[in-house]
Amino acid sequence: MRRFILTAVAVAASAFILQTNTYADVIDISGAPGEAVSESVLDVMDNRPTQIVENDNANIVKENILEIGSDIFSNGTISNSPEGNSYVGPTSDISQTAPGSMHSNDMGTEVSLPFKLALPNVSNGSFKVAEGSVQLSDGSWDVIGRDKILRGPYYRVLREVTDNNGVEWYVCDISASSIGAYKTADGSKAEELWLKKSDCAELSSIYLNTTNQTRIDIVIAALSQLGKGYTLGGSGEDSYDCSGLVNYAYKQAGVNIPRQSSAICAMSEQITVDQLRPGDILGRPGHVGIYITDGIFVHASENSTGVVSEYLNNYNNAIGFTNYINAVGD
Repeated sequence: MRRFILTAVAVAASAFILQTNTYADVIDISGAPGEAVSESVLDVMDNRPTQIVENDNANIVKENILEIGSDIFSNGTISNSPEGNSYVGPTSDISQTAPGSMHSNDMGTEVSLPFKLALPNVSNGSFKVAEGSVQLSDGSWDVIGRDKILRGPYYRVLREVTDNNGVEWYVCDISASSIGAYKTADGSKAEELWLKKSDCAELSSIYLNTTNQTRIDIVIAALSQLGKGYTLGGSGEDSYDCSGLVNYAYKQAGVNIPRQSSAICAMSEQITVDQLRPGDILGRPGHVGIYITDGIFVHASENSTGVVSEYLNNYNNAIGFTNYINAVGD
């Protein structure tokens, strides 16, 4: 059984390519030209918008599918699209594998964290979100509704508070004027993000599919800086640029790497996305981050967001890393 990321759905003359922003288990997909998919897609774990694209080298037909579920993948064919169409075609190629899939069965360990992480956990379309609130520079408070899609997978908790109305909150570290689809009204950077506890899950430990202490130390160091600010040339501990954050995390684990992102991306220890393990580096010329686990990475993104966590498949769909580096050397 193979695990891969689906990010669009395409039927081409020479290959059948499944892609959506979700994970699925697949059993030996194969088939002759013109036949339906011979094996069904199993265990789709979350719903995300996707497309079917049929390309016969003469024309392209696109059909939006708003939800992925067992009814769409029926008996090995793609059916129940919004127009009720079924799509069949040649099958031979899976276009993109899931981050770290080659090591998904490696021996791992549950790692205790010296801080808590809050995870938005309310379903909103294809995202998990939470209601939040920030204090602006003039002292006023701005409520961030679930429609603003506070969807980062991890927020580092500073403290827990119960307000005068009895509502419980996680107070999380940030240094940002932009959080998800929300932007501060006055352009100022909020220094704390309050997340409603009832909208969140909580982590005080994290499972990593590695027993390598160096990798564990890198991951904990990266997560410990969530919410810190972004400064060009910053090396911590209050603000970083992208390579400054990666250098900081690696130094905590006793590993020396180049300071500049371009030099990091040029390192010889190149791997593929499916070979990623906790603590590996993701990059492209001009930007780098650190892989955590389960398709999540941490990076010093930009001035408006600071140090944040993101889903790798979403980022690669929008921008895209080109290099994956095993700088630990194991």
